[in-house]
Amino acid sequence: LNLLLEGLPGLEDGVLYLPNSTNPTERLCLIYSGPALDRAAVEEWLRRRLDPAFMPRTFIHVDSLPRSEGGKLPRQALDALFAAWQHRTRRSSASGPA
Repeated sequence: LNLLLEGLPGLEDGVLYLPNSTNPTERLCLIYSGPALDRAAVEEWLRRRLDPAFMPRTFIHVDSLPRSEGGKLPRQALDALFAAWQHRTRRSSASGPA
């Protein structure tokens, strides 16, 4: 699936990531770096190439992906990015409009 992302217009670097979860319906996330992506355009592009079960539900924009010297993305590093995103999301939801 990640090889498919190499052809995604406007994507500088990205990975499809499945969070560790006990939720049996957990869905893939797109974690990416580079310029912000137009979500509707990305979803349209992916829909033509992926089974609906593989469509990412969440898009997480980061400064850079934690690639090793060999270009690999360690699972633990992706887990940490996802956890940080969850923390920011929960914190911003909790401090919403008063």
